[in-house]
Amino acid sequence: MAKHGGVVLEGRDTGTVVLPNADLKIYMVARVSERVKRRKLEMESAGAVVEPAALAQEIVERDRLDSSRKASPLSKAPDAIELDTSDLTIADQVEFVINEARKVVERREG
Repeated sequence: MAKHGGVVLEGRDTGTVVLPNADLKIYMVARVSERVKRRKLEMESAGAVVEPAALAQEIVERDRLDSSRKASPLSKAPDAIELDTSDLTIADQVEFVINEARKVVERREG
């Protein structure tokens, strides 16, 4: 699907395993406290009762497991741009990614 470019893919191993030669890699991170807040809102909107401390523990454990697994471990590609989304709106995040994509296109054309 990505053979000829022009696609956007996301995933925990996309930049390191799935598409290691991608023109643009964004490694998105956020503080655990912010991830808990976001996940809690998401789960509560679906009617779930959420304990923030337990949710934080689950998030930290998932990161640990994903980072230490043998097959496709979670890691930042050396050429990835790290984007800390902790204090950004979704619109801010989209704007950042679009601006970085424009730079890639400009380099190709120029």
